[in-house]
Order: sequence, then C-alpha cells, then structure tokens
Amino acid sequence: MPFVNIRISKGKKTLHGWYIHPIPYEMSVKDFFIKLVNKELSPECNIALANSEEIERVELSETPTAIATQVSPSCNIVEPTKSVGIHMHYRLKPDETISTTGPLNSFTILMQNERKSQLYFPIISQSNKINRKQTLRNDLVNWIQNHGGEWSTQSYADTRGKEFIISLTETIWYIDMRNHKKFEERSYYIPDLFLEFFDRANPESYKQSRKLFDANELNLHCQALAPYSTSSWMLMTNFNWLRDAFDDFIIAISGYTKYLQQHRNITAINHASESPIRSIDQATTIKIHKRNTWITPLDKSKYYHLEPVYNKNSNEKLYFRQRLRFIQGLSCAFSFTIGEYRFNSGNNTFNIISIWKIDEDANESIILQEHTRIITELQADAPRYHTRTMRMNYLRTCDLLLPKAKPSALQTIYRMLTGDISAAETANEAKVDARVKLALELGDSEVAIDLREHNDGQPTKYDIFWEVAAQFLAGKAADAVTATDERRHDTIVHLATAISVNDLLTQIERECPPGTLIPSAQWLQLQFWPKNPARLSSLQFTGRLPLKFMIQTRQLRAYHPDVHYASALFRYEKEFAVKFRNIANIIFLDDKHRCKVGEPGFPVAAVEKGKSVVVGKDTTFAVADHDFTKTGIIPSVAMICDIPESINGNFYRGKVHIGLKDPIFQPSSPLRHATELYHIFLKEELFDKPVLCLYTDGGPDHRCTYACVQLSYICLFIALDLDYFVAVRTPPQHSWKNPVERIMSM
Repeated sequence: MPFVNIRISKGKKTLHGWYIHPIPYEMSVKDFFIKLVNKELSPECNIALANSEEIERVELSETPTAIATQVSPSCNIVEPTKSVGIHMHYRLKPDETISTTGPLNSFTILMQNERKSQLYFPIISQSNKINRKQTLRNDLVNWIQNHGGEWSTQSYADTRGKEFIISLTETIWYIDMRNHKKFEERSYYIPDLFLEFFDRANPESYKQSRKLFDANELNLHCQALAPYSTSSWMLMTNFNWLRDAFDDFIIAISGYTKYLQQHRNITAINHASESPIRSIDQATTIKIHKRNTWITPLDKSKYYHLEPVYNKNSNEKLYFRQRLRFIQGLSCAFSFTIGEYRFNSGNNTFNIISIWKIDEDANESIILQEHTRIITELQADAPRYHTRTMRMNYLRTCDLLLPKAKPSALQTIYRMLTGDISAAETANEAKVDARVKLALELGDSEVAIDLREHNDGQPTKYDIFWEVAAQFLAGKAADAVTATDERRHDTIVHLATAISVNDLLTQIERECPPGTLIPSAQWLQLQFWPKNPARLSSLQFTGRLPLKFMIQTRQLRAYHPDVHYASALFRYEKEFAVKFRNIANIIFLDDKHRCKVGEPGFPVAAVEKGKSVVVGKDTTFAVADHDFTKTGIIPSVAMICDIPESINGNFYRGKVHIGLKDPIFQPSSPLRHATELYHIFLKEELFDKPVLCLYTDGGPDHRCTYACVQLSYICLFIALDLDYFVAVRTPPQHSWKNPVERIMSM
C-alpha cells in the first residue's frame, strides 16, 4: 500500500507534525486532506482542524529538509508521491484579519507585525541526482534564507527571486570554471561574502582544462546581474546584508571586463603591427657610473665578489640576472668608473644587465670606440620578438616560391635566421616547432627520406630488410625479443634481447645480406603495431611487424606476502613429481571465464560492448543490447602433464581435457570437479600410478583450505585407491603461475 508523510502548518505555526499516513485508494490531494480533517483516515492522530480551513498551497519534496515543489490540490496523490517525493506539506491560508475590538494589547500588535513580515523564498524543482552546479544553486537559496533575505510573496519569489538565483549561479559558476583568483591577480577583489561559493567547479573532473575568460561572455553575466542592484526587493531592509557586497561584486566583474577588453584591443594592435613592438633602441638604456671615493660597508659585503673581476687589466664583461634587491645600489658599489647596459623587453619577459670597467686613463676617442664595440656585441645577443603579421608575411612569400614546403619547417627556419624568440601561439605549435628544430639540428636525412616515401605510398626498396626482419622475429625473437618465458616470475628476471629500437635494427642488420638497404630507426618503429589503436597517432603505424614498443608490463605482478612460500611449494611439488615420475601423475586444473549464450533467433554479443569484430562487408552485425543472458557455458580445463626428467624441463607438455558445464543445471562445485577428474582417470587409464599431484588456482572450488574442497579430495583419494595425494594452490592474485592458464586461451 502506498503511503505519504504529511505535515500541516498555518503561517509559521505547525498544526500537525510529520506523520506517515497510508493511501488506501486513488484520490486527489485535496480529498486526502479533507479525509484527514474528518478523521476518516488515521483517526488516532486526532487532527484538530475546522472544516472551514482553506489550503493555500501544497508542497512536495524528496526529504523533509529538501527544496520543495509546489503541487496542485487537484492532482492525484499517488503519482506525485512516486515521482517527486513522499513528504507532503499542506500550508493553510492564514487569517485575513485579527479582531481588534477593544484596546490593542502587545500580543495583538506582535501578531499583526508577524503576519505583515512573513517572507518567502523561491521554489526550484529538483532532479533525483544533482550535480555540482545545482548544488551551488541550492546553497545560494539556503544562504539567502539563513540571512533572512526572503521575498514578500511566493509568486514574486518564484519569478524575480528565482531569476536572481539563476543569474547569480551562472555568473559564479562561469568565473569559478575559469579560476576566480585571476581577479585578485589584477587587483579586482571579489567580496568575502561570496568567496564560500567558489573553488567548487573542477574542469579536470570533466576531463577539460580551464578555459580563458572571454570579455564578451563576462560582460553578458555582468549585465544580467546589474539590474538587480536597483530592484525594489534589493532595497528592502532584509537585504541590507547583501546590497553593498553585491554592488562590489558587480564592480569587480565590470572592472575585470574592461581590463580584458583593453588587453584584447592592445593585443590585436600588436599582432597587426609590421614591425617589432619594442625595438632594440627602445628596450636598451646605457649609463655611466663614476667612481666612488667611499663605499659603505653594506655595499662592500654585497658586491665584494665582483671587485676582483674588474681589478684585472682588461675590459671583461659580467652578465648577471639577479633580483632587484641586488641591483639596487649598483651605482655606489665600485671604486672605479663602470658602464651599465640594461635591456628590458617589456612585460618582464626578458631582462638583462651588463656592466664593464672603464679605463679612466684612456683618451675620449678610445673610450668611445670601446663603448661602441661592447654595446654592439651586447645588442647582437639581445633577444628579438617579432609580431604575428611579420611571420605571416614571411609565410605568404614562401608559399609563392616554395609551395610544397611545410609551414612548421618554414617557421623554424624563420626563427633560426632572424633570431625571433617569440612564444608559439598554441601548445601544439610549440611541440611541432621543437621537433622540427631537433630534426634540423640532428641533420638526419634518412628521416626526411622515409617520411616523404611514407606520404607518397608504401616504400618498396626495403622489401629484403622486411623479409629478414620477419624471419628474425619468427625465429630467434620468438624466445628472446617478443616473448619472455616463465622464468621471469622467479628470482632471476630475463630481459629481452632487443632492449630498444636501435638495438633491434642493429641485430636485424647483421642478418641481412651485404648491400641491403637499411631504413632508419624511426621508420622501423613505424612498422610496429600502435600501442593504442584508438589514438589518432595510430594512423602513422603500418603494422607490418607484429611488435609493440611499450613497457613490458607483463613482468609486473601484484605483490602478496605468501608468494615466496607458495612458489616454493609449487617447486617442491614439481621436484617430487620428477623424482617419482614413474608412479606419479601431476594435473593442472582451472575454470575459465563464463561464455554468454543467446536464445534462438536472439543473438548476443560474444565480445564486450563497444569492441569491433570482423564481419563480411555486406553483413550487418546486429545483436541484443543487453549485458546479461539467461544461459551460459563455463569451460573447465584439466591438463595431464608429461612429467619431464628434470626440474628444468618443460611442464607445458601433456594432454588437455576441456569440459563444458551449464551454470544453471550443472553448477560448479568441488564434488563435481572431483567427479570430472575421476572420469578423466577412467578414460585415460591412469590407475596404475598410486600418486596424484594437483595444482589449481585459488578459486572457491579449488581452495584447499575449504572443508568442502577437502571432502571432495578425500572422496577422490578413496575412489582412485591412491597411496599418496598432494594438492597445492596458487597464491592470491597469482593465478598466472598455473601452467594451464597459458596452455590455451578461452
């Protein structure tokens, strides 16, 4: 039977507290209230209300403290309680007037004032799952309610109040998504009253980076908030706590918007300029500091390490980039005349100060020549910053003369020839420039040849090399390069023979006949399979060679404190089987993953959702879009090992038996596994050996510490008439130690 949690109030007085009432049959919200008042429902509550009471509104919420949704009294009571929430609040209309016959007493005056000052806050609909932005909006509503800043009527709160809450939420969220601390960095301070609502947006959780502020978008948010500062409800006394802080918030947003617009205009002018914004002459200043007859002790201790450099009979220059506190007092630091050259590129991008000693005994012409030479050398090393238009004019000219040249190469050549060190426009452009510059510095012509042939089509001149590489990988590399044996799980780890692409190239080159053309290491790596086929970079790989260039993650295994002891037990079991191989059997058991089976005419995907499968070009691959099936198949694998003559022999030789079970009618159990193993013994006629050794994983049907597993082993011991029975399991998270795991794939 459905039920509902009811509360009845009149003004700020609660007439009936929260109480759960049953809903016996379909009725309206208003009829349910009438039946409660008439005691037709839940008479034990004894709700003392007159029949003349009128319902002002009905609110419905998911929890008693959540923001409520208003419901029409004519609605059916069952459907809203199922979709919105079971907590229903009946708010009755307050008395219009209070009888004032006779003299007014203090209580009557307080009641009248209380009714006049009754305030409301907006009701915002809620979803079942709210995100961070909706949480911010709810917190703003509660924040206004806690400060007593509600509106005079419910309709006014649901219109103007709700619009204010939404506009304020959108503005705060927009600023927070782009880092509100940038306001403070430009001396535009957000009032402390609003700081509690920031640091909530986290673009990294949405796999996004923080975007930059846009002057137009921020101006729209500012214009949306500005009208509320002069609205009638904001001028009421119950919003005195918010009015000044809200004005300061709008002023901060407006000021930062103007800064962004000014900065955008300046940047546009700088980008369109056909000459450097700051020339060498504008960025440099030259001063001559005369000798000081007396130097303060503080300056002596501050610059004493510079004195020996200039006591030599030479005009040595000293470059240093120190902090401002070291530069201050430089003119009073030396007992001889010095020259000072300062370069300031602007915006603190690059600053340098150079000083040199001036020979006071030389004549004026020699001093002038020396100054000219030093300044020329310093200006030659000064950085240069070209504008975007200057670089674009160069690229347009190159397009006419070198139409096939790539812009990245032309841009790098331009920087190298002109000395332009201006920053790249994007992060990807900076990475491309760094790679092109590295290729030009290394001067590897083979990379350029390989890349050109790769763009034109499949190269053919390396066919002999690829054939030798395929033979190399199929032969020697099968054990030494692409696959590592099971010894990597012991105390000694065997590394692959080819530890790098260059090493693999060298080894294959030794196998090639004389005169074979050898590709570069970069071109060899592009013949591998991509590490991640879903990435765009995988299009550069051809997949000619069955290799991946990646970390050997298969050598990394989960750690467990009992690994050493479990590995020792497995080794002891193998040594025991080798020693008594004439009278012993060793069997490896394992259950594979469950395989899904569809119904007739209703197939299901045999692979995981989203994976690609190979089908005919005219075939439509359509299966059911469900992750569950009614039936399935569980394969069980048992391997009867051919015991080698020594412990270092191969334990992967033997006969493999596969059994298929229905998980519903043939559920997996220890006794069923013991029975299957018994029938395998009957089929293979293995009764002549009285010793049996088992090695299984740690599943619930094979764990030796379970009593049900021990009972099944006792039954098997008696049924096979064994003299000796050994059962060993793998350590937790180390089922790969079981040889049957790698004897086949299911």
